[in-house]
Amino acid sequence: MEIETQELTTCEVAADGCAISLGFVDGRGEPATIRLSVS
Repeated sequence: MEIETQELTTCEVAADGCAISLGFVDGRGEPATIRLSVS
């Protein structure tokens, strides 16, 4: 899967440190978030 982004808007670490969230503007100009587990 490929995700095209225009701009990174946020980067957060979960309170328990087990995941990160990246907020961005996608290729169509829509806001989106991806959550990634670090475990």
